[in-house]
This record gives sequence, structure tokens and C-alpha cells, in this order.
Amino acid sequence: LAAKYDTVGTERTFNTYDGREITVSGGNYGWQIDQKAELKELTELIKNGETQVREPVYSHEGLVRKTNDIGYTYIEIDLMAQRMVFYKDGTPTADAQIVSGNPFVPNCATPVGCYTTGEMKSGCTVNGEDYPSAVNYWIPFDGNLGISDAPWRMDFGGQLYEFEGTHGSICAPSDQVQIIFSNVEKNTPIVIYE
Repeated sequence: LAAKYDTVGTERTFNTYDGREITVSGGNYGWQIDQKAELKELTELIKNGETQVREPVYSHEGLVRKTNDIGYTYIEIDLMAQRMVFYKDGTPTADAQIVSGNPFVPNCATPVGCYTTGEMKSGCTVNGEDYPSAVNYWIPFDGNLGISDAPWRMDFGGQLYEFEGTHGSICAPSDQVQIIFSNVEKNTPIVIYE
């Protein structure tokens, strides 16, 4: 049962914005059964002599519960191309050059995998390892990492991440991050790959 319903960190294959088929594994996005709560529910059903078809009790939920649990609304981040594309119901809605974490500095690489958006904030200060930064939009994923605008940056993309990279977060132009911020909800998938 767990293998069928637990998808956190599993391998997923999908087509990228430029038509490539890639496989991504890792991250915190997906569904995970709360085994203790599920055992309690099943025990009660057995004690009561009930038979039913039901969804398990989850400790972690994704946005979509189908064969492809990513669905058609998600954020795609290509670290090699330094590009982020947001799909809303399968349609590319935002497309931006980014600055990601610097993979050549210890503990600063942006992690690959499939992540989930957390509680978003607007008009906040993001505390980096050695600096506070005021951002208009913050879309968290994987603990202290997130996607934000970067009002202090004039340029994005290219090889900037090698010299001016973040501590693992993703920075993009405000207008594109605003589109994403206005259209995503908690648990929206973020697929990050190289």
C-alpha cells in the first residue's frame, strides 16, 4: 500500500519546457501516508465490521492525486539554463531567467528534486547566511530556501550564479515572480533539475 500511495522523494519523469524528457528524484513534494493514523482508522473499521473504499490518512499531501502527482500547475526550474517556467493548468504563464545557488561554494548549491511550496509571504525580509534582504515576494521550498524577486539585481541568467549566486534560493525578476506568487497555492510542485 505504501509504495503505491507514498510519493515523497520518488523518481518522476516528465517533459521540460524545451521538449526534453527528464527524470527527477528527491525533494519533499508528494503524498505520504500517516501510518500511525491510518492504522488507527483501519483498526476501527475492522472492529466495526465495516468495509469501504477510502483514501488513506496522509501526513504530507501534494497538490494532485493522480498517476502523475505533479499535475499541470507547477514551477519548473532548469539550473543549467538558469531558467524558470511556471505552468498554470498546462499553459506557460511566467518565464524568467534566474540566479540560483552557486554549486562551487560549499552548501550553496540549489538542490535538485521535486519540492512543494510552503506558506508564501509578500513584503518580507529574507535572512540569508550573512545578510538580510527585503523582497516583495517569497515562495518557500525545502526549509529555508525559496523563490523570490530580487529588487537589488539588474541582471539574471547566464553564468551569474557562478559569481553572484545565492545560498541555494532562486531569484528572478519581480514581474515574473509576482505572476507565480499570484497563481500558486500551498503544495504546488516545484521541479528543479540540471
